[in-house]
Amino acid sequence: MPMYDFQCESCQLSFTLKLSFAEYEQGNFTCPSCKSSNVRRVISHVNVRTSRKS
Repeated sequence: MPMYDFQCESCQLSFTLKLSFAEYEQGNFTCPSCKSSNVRRVISHVNVRTSRKS
């Protein structure tokens, strides 16, 4: 499952949620600290691993 990074606009906490695509599309995200729904997604780097040596 993909992991998404968020930041709470109320308490400024940065957190990561592991969500299915269906859960992400529902958009019901809350801050784990203050329980606010005023959160925004933060775009982060992607780490990709392959089985071959480059």
